[in-house]
Amino acid sequence: MAYVPIPKDLKKVKTKVAFNLTKRQLIGFTIAGLIGIPIYLFMRKVVPNDIAVIFLIMSTLPIFFSSLFLKRTDLALRNILSIFTFINFISHRKE
Repeated sequence: MAYVPIPKDLKKVKTKVAFNLTKRQLIGFTIAGLIGIPIYLFMRKVVPNDIAVIFLIMSTLPIFFSSLFLKRTDLALRNILSIFTFINFISHRKE
């Protein structure tokens, strides 16, 4: 008989919207596509194709990382960066 574990805390269950992706991931991929494709099409006219692909990857990689990354504490990358900024820069200001 098959055994399927059911989580006791339903907050950790993420609802999948389309293509087995969450809403945050879909928004991140859409933004990356809207930024990356015009960069590639513009750079392809200026530099060789392989360099244009490198520009495409470098421009969209941070967006992909921030939309896919979720730490074990269920904090998204934007929350982690805001906490890091607050702790290291804002809270140490001399008054």
